[in-house]
Amino acid sequence: ITVGDKINLQMWGAYQFNHELTVDSQGNIFIPEVGPVKIDGLENKQLNHLIKTHITKIFSKNVHVYADLVTVQPVQVYVTGYVKEPGLYDGLSSDSVIYFLCKAGGINLKEGSFRSIDVVRQGKTIRQIDLYDFILSGNIKHFQLHPGDTIVVKPQRYVISVDGQVKNAYQYEWLTPQIPMTSVMKIANIDPSVTFVRIQQHYG
Repeated sequence: ITVGDKINLQMWGAYQFNHELTVDSQGNIFIPEVGPVKIDGLENKQLNHLIKTHITKIFSKNVHVYADLVTVQPVQVYVTGYVKEPGLYDGLSSDSVIYFLCKAGGINLKEGSFRSIDVVRQGKTIRQIDLYDFILSGNIKHFQLHPGDTIVVKPQRYVISVDGQVKNAYQYEWLTPQIPMTSVMKIANIDPSVTFVRIQQHYG
């Protein structure tokens, strides 16, 4: 959750309240009888628990609470590094890094890294993303982007190509200069009938 987001807060029982609240410039929402509650940077799944904790300090009995994120704010995010069309792109704070990479034309396949992508905020790297988790298993950790964030695609470092009797004959990017053969066999899905592997090294 970030500044400008809207929160729907409902309270019922001994105290009635049902309003849409906006996260102010200090990252707070103001709840009548309770006061300001800081929620900037919070994940939506944690929102209900945090607000309930603050409210029960004032209303200890017979007050029920439900809070949820209604809308997220528009943001402009820079995408740079080894992408096809670096630039400033519009989206929502809930949009994923993949969304903004697509807006920038995608990663440069010859030079850009799928495994070394930084999200920079105010000059500091706040997240390092490895897209292989998404490519291989469909998993990606969602988080909200802030206006002015920068997505930086770094260059490839260690690359191998796998061909022959394998189901996944592709080029793979590794994070370390040493690559265990067992890992290569697993990711490339080598045919069980294979009896030997030839390794060739290319320079340049």
